[in-house]
Amino acid sequence: MTLGEHLEELRRRVLKCGVALVLAMVAAWLVRGPILGILARPHRLAAAAFELDSTLNFSSYSESFAAVVKACMIAAIVVTSPYLICQVWQFVAPGLFRRERRAALMLGAVSFAAFLCGVLFGYFVFIPMMLRFLLAVAGPNTKPVIMIGSYLRLFLTMTVALGLAFQTPLVIFYLVRWDIVSAEWTREHRKEAILAAFVIGAILTPPDPLSQLMMAVPLILLFELGALVAAPSRSSLLSFARLAAAIILVAALAVAYYTLWPVGRLSAAAGTVQAGSRSLEAGAAVGVRRGELCRLDPGVRATVLLGRGASPPRLLVDGPARFRLYGSGVAAVTQGWFYGETAGGEIEVRTAAARATLSKGAAEFLVPDADTLVVSVVWGSVTVRGADGTMTIGAGRGATFHAGGEPVQTAPIREHWERLFPGDAVDQD
Repeated sequence: MTLGEHLEELRRRVLKCGVALVLAMVAAWLVRGPILGILARPHRLAAAAFELDSTLNFSSYSESFAAVVKACMIAAIVVTSPYLICQVWQFVAPGLFRRERRAALMLGAVSFAAFLCGVLFGYFVFIPMMLRFLLAVAGPNTKPVIMIGSYLRLFLTMTVALGLAFQTPLVIFYLVRWDIVSAEWTREHRKEAILAAFVIGAILTPPDPLSQLMMAVPLILLFELGALVAAPSRSSLLSFARLAAAIILVAALAVAYYTLWPVGRLSAAAGTVQAGSRSLEAGAAVGVRRGELCRLDPGVRATVLLGRGASPPRLLVDGPARFRLYGSGVAAVTQGWFYGETAGGEIEVRTAAARATLSKGAAEFLVPDADTLVVSVVWGSVTVRGADGTMTIGAGRGATFHAGGEPVQTAPIREHWERLFPGDAVDQD
């Protein structure tokens, strides 16, 4: 072909790709609801873990429109990617020898498969765990308002970053294959590669240690895998196997500790108690795992032991109640009537209104709703940390805490000032 014929061929291919993307965008717009539902799945999982509203908000009319367009564009690119790749290949392939075409096809297939693995890892593992951790560190005194635009930006950034990160073995393989670096170089600079993995993890992920670690560890494994594939040997295979086994073992122990190891013991005193998916009849007891939701209906009563030993701290619970246990002596409560007593260890009751810590003594904690905490101290003292600071409540005293201030009736206030100043707009929000 002449240069003009090449340009004409390129124009036709680009036009076909553009038409395919536009048609896919129109089709995606017609089913934008399910598409947004699929993209918001990691957010819904993280919000459900803390019983939060999973609705994605927007602060302006344009933000919601731009977010929907971005979601439809993502869906259109995903759906049309085979056709787009085919058009690129049909433009490039005639200029390659048969051997080069085979190599390019192999490279493209492996690269696409690696990118897809990174995307799936992010969608099903990395992003849900990262969002859940970020919500956990926010604490009970905060209320998240997640904007749809910021969520989609974070989702897209993490997805693309992981897809590119999973290209590491391919990059290392061809760097060695093309004699740009040697296999010995990859082994000699392993420490620098590990440091670079943590630096890249810190740049690409939100500023929390778990996200950085979850990005850095796969990068290290992928680097080692690339070095192994580029120059396979018995020593490199054993080195990779030891590293992978150590990482998998540590990850499995961490997951088992945080998800399977019981942090308290729940005993049903009257009625049927729900601990996650398990039902306990009166007299039955079971270990409660970290973050497992415990539910008591009206008239149901239970005892919770928060720790180990001869006389661990305990909570007596009268339903209706909903709470989760986190660590030794920590209960996150959204509803319930509790009586806590401890002779040594601490009991910390976390609510959206405040955190109350009983170090040594006995106290009653009433949580009629998610935004209210009523503390009454029987003996000892309770330290409460809320939005207005920290206070200590002594024996025989109590206090009530509300998230966002005390509830008031605003209608009588407006009526009073309207009578004093008739005609003034004192009832504006």
